Amino acid sequence: MAANDSFSVNQDTTLTVGAPGVLGNDTDVDGDPLTAIVVSAPAHGALTLNANGGFSYTPAATYSGSDSFTYKANDGVADSNVATVTITVNGVNHAPVAVNDSYSIGEDTALTGAAPGVLGNDTDVNGNPLTA
Repeated sequence: MAANDSFSVNQDTTLTVGAPGVLGNDTDVDGDPLTAIVVSAPAHGALTLNANGGFSYTPAATYSGSDSFTYKANDGVADSNVATVTITVNGVNHAPVAVNDSYSIGEDTALTGAAPGVLGNDTDVNGNPLTA
């Protein structure tokens, strides 16, 4: 019998789980050794699931939120039920990107600029408001 699992990882970081991994909480009534087989891949990342239950998961660049994949355990004769592995990808604040600005003004003239001013060409991948 395969049981659901849950893990978490920070954004832009690979989660590596060694054996027995997803098989650690699965059972076989006959005590036979189990192997893991992917049923459906995660929607927001790349997965490598090893037969021994260990796996690596890399979330898509800048993705944060919930992702999941499904697998079944096999005892060499029969497949188990399908179990879901839920992975929470924790958001991480990324530094904003500032782009150089240049202005030309006459001597003894005040420099004024309307919003967003010097921030107009700067970006923040997290969508946080920028201040200067």
